Amino acid sequence: MLWWILGGIVVAFVLLYVISSWSMAKDQERFERDGDLAKCWISSAGDDLYVVHNVSGAGDARVVFLLDDLPKKNAVLKEITERLTNGEKEDDSIDSGSVNMFFEKINSQTYLDPPVRMPKWLVGDRKAYTGMMQVYWKKLPEKKLTKSYVYGRFLLGEKGGIRHVPYPENSAKGDG
Repeated sequence: MLWWILGGIVVAFVLLYVISSWSMAKDQERFERDGDLAKCWISSAGDDLYVVHNVSGAGDARVVFLLDDLPKKNAVLKEITERLTNGEKEDDSIDSGSVNMFFEKINSQTYLDPPVRMPKWLVGDRKAYTGMMQVYWKKLPEKKLTKSYVYGRFLLGEKGGIRHVPYPENSAKGDG
């Protein structure tokens, strides 16, 4: 009798693993098919991303990306990221309650949550977003984070999110 119970538990775990793997693959396929590619500046990243890992795995990073097509996009991304990281406001007339609500919202995000549009008081009229991303060690050129940005495919909206992708072949040109 005990063997039947243990066998049932093992079968249940195997089924759960297969279903979750299939679901994750479908989700990744959806991002590859429907998601837009963006250079994502890193606002903060786990310490584990700065160490070489030769195994599968990921570390979390908060990233910032822009929808605006700007001439000096790298410089603007860097400025917005520093502003977010340091909590600097572009508009000082905003009340502290709104500032606190925004930071509470983004600080509770996980990589499964959709990106959040950054408010005007922080970025002006730019279409800037922030979100959490799992950065996969094996998708990084040196198996660790060496640049101030990564690339991701993003979907906006309730079922959106942002997924890490390898650096494009031509990304070495114009690095900023």
